[in-house]
Amino acid sequence: MKTKEKKIGLIVTGHGIFATGLTNSLRQIVGVPENYVPIDYRESDFLEDIFNKMIDALNVLKTCDEILVLCDLIGGIPFKTAVKIGISYQK
Repeated sequence: MKTKEKKIGLIVTGHGIFATGLTNSLRQIVGVPENYVPIDYRESDFLEDIFNKMIDALNVLKTCDEILVLCDLIGGIPFKTAVKIGISYQK
């Protein structure tokens, strides 16, 4: 009996243009996967900006069974924001 494959979403985030840079490299090597959202946290962004970008990304990925968030630094603002949202996020 075949089991249903889970649809996993991926959010990549980090300081500066970390997510954009990683996305550009990924595109050149293998192409950008489905269910993938890069989020940059630029120097000019406010805390609400990264929070809203992550909420928007979750809405884009709402059809996924699970969502994985990759951050550049443990303890950084993108990481803390993802943890804060993840604790209260209900699918």
